[in-house]
Amino acid sequence: MTERAPGGRRPWEAWHPSGRGILGAVVTGIIAYVAAWLMAFLVLVLTLSSLARSGTGEPGGLQEGLTEAVQAGPDPDPSTALATILVLPTQLVGMAFLGPLDVQVGFEMFGLGLALAGTLAWVPLAVTATAFLVAAGSSYLARRRRPLDPRRSTVLAACSGVTVAVLAWVATAATAVDLQEEGLSFSVSAASPVVLLGAFLVVAAGVLVGAAAARRGGSQAPAPVRWVVAVLQVLALHYVLVTVLAGIGLLVAVGVRSGPAVLPSAFAWLPTTTGSAYGLVHLAPVSTALGAETGSLTLFDLPWWGWLSALVVLLLATLVGALAWAARMRILPPVPALLSWAVLPGVFLAGGALVTALTRVSGTLLGVPGITSAEYGPVPWTCLVLSGWALVITVLARFAAPAVLATWPRLATLPVLGSGAGVKGAGSIGIGLQGAGSDGAGTGTTRAGTPSPRRVKLLVAAGSTAVLVLLGAVITVNLVNESVYGPDEPVEAYLGALVAGDVTAAQEVLPSNVGEGRSALLDSAVYGAAQHRISSYTVTGSSRTDDTATVTVTVELTQDGEVSTRDLTLTRTGSTGVLFDDWRLDGPEPVNDVSIAVPQELRAVTVNGTEVELPVGDADSYTGLRSVTFPALPGEYTITPPAASTYLSYGDEQSVLVPAAPGGTPRGVLFASTPTPAVEAEATARVREVLTGCIASTEPSPRGCPNRAFLFGSPGTVRGANWVLDAEPTFTLDESYLPGVYTLLSDDAEATFSYERNVEFDPRRPARWEPEEDTVRLYLRATVTVAAESIDVRMD
Repeated sequence: MTERAPGGRRPWEAWHPSGRGILGAVVTGIIAYVAAWLMAFLVLVLTLSSLARSGTGEPGGLQEGLTEAVQAGPDPDPSTALATILVLPTQLVGMAFLGPLDVQVGFEMFGLGLALAGTLAWVPLAVTATAFLVAAGSSYLARRRRPLDPRRSTVLAACSGVTVAVLAWVATAATAVDLQEEGLSFSVSAASPVVLLGAFLVVAAGVLVGAAAARRGGSQAPAPVRWVVAVLQVLALHYVLVTVLAGIGLLVAVGVRSGPAVLPSAFAWLPTTTGSAYGLVHLAPVSTALGAETGSLTLFDLPWWGWLSALVVLLLATLVGALAWAARMRILPPVPALLSWAVLPGVFLAGGALVTALTRVSGTLLGVPGITSAEYGPVPWTCLVLSGWALVITVLARFAAPAVLATWPRLATLPVLGSGAGVKGAGSIGIGLQGAGSDGAGTGTTRAGTPSPRRVKLLVAAGSTAVLVLLGAVITVNLVNESVYGPDEPVEAYLGALVAGDVTAAQEVLPSNVGEGRSALLDSAVYGAAQHRISSYTVTGSSRTDDTATVTVTVELTQDGEVSTRDLTLTRTGSTGVLFDDWRLDGPEPVNDVSIAVPQELRAVTVNGTEVELPVGDADSYTGLRSVTFPALPGEYTITPPAASTYLSYGDEQSVLVPAAPGGTPRGVLFASTPTPAVEAEATARVREVLTGCIASTEPSPRGCPNRAFLFGSPGTVRGANWVLDAEPTFTLDESYLPGVYTLLSDDAEATFSYERNVEFDPRRPARWEPEEDTVRLYLRATVTVAAESIDVRMD
């Protein structure tokens, strides 16, 4: 015969819910999943909207890129669009239930099969919280209408958890992306057994919390339940207070630095970030890792106003937690002393471990050399730090908070510290302060001269508002001072003008300090037309080298894909509106000297299409040249000499690249004058003219001529003398060591001097004429002095 419990019921009947209750639990699970899916959809829409609105910092930005991509692609398929709408939120819900997102890509390249695989472990807490709160709210409403035994509520919670677990796993697996094309495979899925467990735990916990909240003020709960509820309330109060204040600070910081367009995306990142900030505020670092490189962020790595505000929040949360725990311990049933000391640190230890697990983001990537993993989140021992702070709260609750509650006992009736209702009879599990009544007036003072609840609430509200306003003001003023009036702003204004090619705007921030006549290349027309200018910049950090008056800002400049680092110095010159700093950019300018060597007579060149006058300059190492130097900003400059004159040419245009990297030296430019072909032609013609006259002579050695022959006999014994040019000369024009002076040379001409000589020595006899001739090689040399429109030729 089956054993029955007292009252005639079998033991298992206390756990067995009705069919209607099971159906309601299933409906609760479905509602929780639908709410989570809608929140996931909202998170995705708001995040994509923020990206589209913020773009790349320029009008159009990402939005224009997405539009072009859509227009360039195939016509949209409505079924594909619907599938995308269903897939992405569903996979996000799977991640909210602790399922890691697995991505695999396979493709062929150069005949080789390549594969990439990655895993992202990130819990979108906004979606997780939505499922939890909707489950808790549904359970609360159901139990308020129809109270149930806690054991049956536990069974119904399990039913709701199982419903969501099955629904989440099936939906995530069914909507997983698995694309197989020729030469390409692509899959994305968050479906894993972890989703079953995560969904079950989140929704079942929400149902149990809702049921427990509905029982407040009802039948007397067991002592362990009252202790657990009280401790969880203190933990929740402490966590909410810290994360809400930290979240406000983060939203203000992001809004000021990145603009309000990114704020809607806070649903995606703010819960996770504030969870990490919860440990950071309690002096537990946040760790980062990328491949083999690891790092950490501590509270004191923040700006002074950031860590100071965090310490104020920590102090406030500790005091509020101590008061709340003291108020609850006064009405809780007695437990062993060791347990009463250990319960709060123990729960904070477990809560810290849960926060660390839920707010840690990690990912792995296989197939890319150098980057195999990345992590971000609280350090694993954050829970130990939180447990230590819980011990501090316990000490304050035992030795300091009772004095405060004795002075203002109505503090314990505030909803933020106690239940807000006090204890009403033996059947209540409300957490208030027994025996704290009022005089019934609702204003003035209560018994024993303590302030009325209304006055206490007003004082607490005013104090809390003042603290919030003060924190918000400190954060806002310092954020505006760093972002709008900080030392980065003049640097960004200056570099932004250089990226845009606007030297005029850049010099309004940092005037050029160059000598007169040397600023020709620091001109918007010249620099704006330069190629390979600085294409982007990044401000990577700043350091104060002289208290608060001098700041060194480190920037990275990108030129032709190469990144170089420079330090710029700024000086604080005063303030704007009392609260905000004024900064002067002192430099140095990212310039390098471009050296140009030109002939003395050259007065101007053309740089990037703009005529640039050349100053006097210094004597160059090359005779006849002078050297001029111009400071130039990073970029490529095309320098063109004047067009060739009749007799002189200065060569072709030359390009010089001024590097952005400090210490880089651009090559010099040399424009030397060279004779045009007209010089050799004109000089040759003149020398030939002289040679023609020399050949026409009948003298054996005409004066000033290159043709000289040996004559036998005396002039009286010679007749019929003449010169004949046997071989025409060919000429070469050579440079000399003097500028503008050249030498025309020829050594291959030949001429023959012929005549008849009387070989009869006896003057009494008739003359006997015999022909004679002398062939000689002609060496021609002329000095040619060249000017732009004239030449002078002198035979040597």
